[in-house]
Amino acid sequence: MAQVLRAIESAGPGGAWRGAARNSLFLLGMGYDAGDGSMTLRGDGLVVTGPSLPSAEVAAMRKGLIERIARGNEAVAITDPIAASVGSMGCVHPLGGCPMGATGADGVVDDEGRVFAGDGDDVHDGLFVLDGAVVPTAVGVNPLMTICVIAERAMAILAEKMGAASLDARKDDVLLWWLSCKNKNE
Repeated sequence: MAQVLRAIESAGPGGAWRGAARNSLFLLGMGYDAGDGSMTLRGDGLVVTGPSLPSAEVAAMRKGLIERIARGNEAVAITDPIAASVGSMGCVHPLGGCPMGATGADGVVDDEGRVFAGDGDDVHDGLFVLDGAVVPTAVGVNPLMTICVIAERAMAILAEKMGAASLDARKDDVLLWWLSCKNKNE
């Protein structure tokens, strides 16, 4: 009965500040997927497939951990209500659509984000990809910093090639900043 009353209270004015969400803790379980998903243009639309769901063992382990955290806080665990309603898990950071490689035979772009012109190491002048698509696989954490460092490095190299003053100190600053953020989060 108390849960029903909290749900009713949540629907009224000031909702989340007074109702059930006021006493809620949202947990996100992150992990690696199989990397076998794809986004393909067909006609005028986008077709999204995969990635494969984690094994039943991994899903059960994640659910068990969330339930242990809830019990330790005298709470009720409600795991993945969206997946329960649509029948799948979500992927919030799709990566690898234009993966980085040593040559065109290994990837779509080089380490500077330049798009390969074929299977060798020739590139299309002035054509770059510098977003999450160049990260060839899941990194296991939010990929924001990884993507930013890759893009920042590529732009520093490009600026230097275009005649800008040496940016070596700036590249070092970015690397040190990224490492300090990473260490704070560990």
